[in-house]
Amino acid sequence: VGHSNLSHRTLSQLHSVPGLRLAVMVHDTIPLDHPEYCRDEAVASFRKGFRAVADHADVILCPSQAAARATAGWCVKCGRSPEIRAVPLGLDPVKPALAEIPATIDLRRPYFLALGTIEPRKNHALLLDIWEAMAAELPAEAMPQLVIVGRRGWRNEDVFARLDALRTPASAIREFGDLGDGAVAALLLGARALLMPSLAEGYGLPVAEAARAGTPVLCNDLPVFREVLGDYAVYADVGDMYSWKTTIIEFAGRVRAPGSGHFFEAETGWTDHFKVVLSIV
Repeated sequence: VGHSNLSHRTLSQLHSVPGLRLAVMVHDTIPLDHPEYCRDEAVASFRKGFRAVADHADVILCPSQAAARATAGWCVKCGRSPEIRAVPLGLDPVKPALAEIPATIDLRRPYFLALGTIEPRKNHALLLDIWEAMAAELPAEAMPQLVIVGRRGWRNEDVFARLDALRTPASAIREFGDLGDGAVAALLLGARALLMPSLAEGYGLPVAEAARAGTPVLCNDLPVFREVLGDYAVYADVGDMYSWKTTIIEFAGRVRAPGSGHFFEAETGWTDHFKVVLSIV
């Protein structure tokens, strides 16, 4: 599961053990598919590790069919095609902790939630553009809040500068580098929607968590999101800011009880996930 020892030396030695079956989890191939979203050193390290996996693994586990297809394509380019199996991630419930929600979020006003590391691939820039456009059209009292939960990542200095400039009491945007699972679960229940304008994903655990909580999801039209959510989500191309903005305004005007709506039921919890994994390896 961890990638710290994915070297030809380590994997070849393991593979030489009689009767040993070598399985590796590859969550996604984003560093190969979209190196522009990653640190240069991370791309180089991933490329070397992936080549070792392609050369030596007996089976590669992926969290989605979309990730499995991408992995298979890169294995072909490496000249060897191990068995590849899609094993969806587990999704166990978390008890909401309303008392842990930061006091700077006004729960009386509509708010939207964005979850994930603040890095280029997650496309927070689109959300900041949308909130800027809405601020030019709507009175301050009608502005919904945008709650961003995630640590700051890499190669995103422009977005970091914009967020720093928005650290004012009057801002409708709130950024939190790290919140507990209970606080995040409570925020999901009360959010008008989870916003996920990601440019690439291997699975997208936040969208599944939101859907299981009965929270609407507005996301980019990625194949993996279609695979995970089916017809549950509202899909909008990230190149169409107008559709995103109008949908957000529409969601903001809807009154809904926390956690209400159609519930997306995950096929497996973590226990079942590992039962499947162990049956494969």
